[in-house]
Amino acid sequence: MPSLPWFPFYYKDFSLSRKVVKMTHAQKGAYVELLGQEWDDPHCSLPNRLDELKDLVQWKGTDEDFKLIRACFTTHPEQKGKLHNAR
Repeated sequence: MPSLPWFPFYYKDFSLSRKVVKMTHAQKGAYVELLGQEWDDPHCSLPNRLDELKDLVQWKGTDEDFKLIRACFTTHPEQKGKLHNAR
């Protein structure tokens, strides 16, 4: 787990991101929830399976709508089969 119980969140960077400006409010909420889940993980990682990611945020939308959220995460550099957000 990270040494801080909270994660730095720079609203301006978030709101002006080219990926985020295309998201609906539901997608933005799911994205922030996944960032929190990642921060709380001992390895700062998320599962790479779409169904597991959607379960973490109780996603009720379509897989197509979830693609914008998934695109914000890349392969974890150290944890095989896991994702992370470099920022």
